[in-house]
Amino acid sequence: AINNADMCVFSGPDSAVDNLKKQFEKQGIFVRILHTSHAFHSIMMDPILGEFERAFEHVTLKTPQIPYISNLTGDWIRDDEATSHRYWSSHLRSTVRFADGLGKLLKESDYAFLEVGPGNSLKNFARKNAVRVGMAGRPIESSLRHPKENASDTVYLYSALAKFWTQGLNVDWKGFPGKSPRSGRKIGLPL
Repeated sequence: AINNADMCVFSGPDSAVDNLKKQFEKQGIFVRILHTSHAFHSIMMDPILGEFERAFEHVTLKTPQIPYISNLTGDWIRDDEATSHRYWSSHLRSTVRFADGLGKLLKESDYAFLEVGPGNSLKNFARKNAVRVGMAGRPIESSLRHPKENASDTVYLYSALAKFWTQGLNVDWKGFPGKSPRSGRKIGLPL
């Protein structure tokens, strides 16, 4: 996985990872071992690729209705990719091109970015990439707290929403839970 220009994840058999870790540490390169159940995106996934593709045999894949960036290519998904069983099995085996895809979104749009899931790793990658491509200041938030944070999930989510709103993003207040719709009006408060 290539997450930033200066940060990636490598995977493989424990002995290969350990050897590479030692080589990097000799060069003064920081390495942290991730705690995962499998070496995804490596040659170690090869034995299950056929079975994974066969699981799709009775699934009809359709062209996407909403455009999105492929982690496999770092570019907009093409219809022929989205409807290919082989394309989806490649996700298990190939490099994740997160930085490329994020860079494309940062350069081509004025989107806000929301990490959906626990933690803030992708939010941090997005902020670093935004600085790298000269797009710092983009609204980038997380929807759920990190599992080690001691905070209310509801408060954390509402805080992210409030940050987006205070940065000028429109909020569909009719879709917001509560007894009465919010006006969406900003009110100046005393300092």
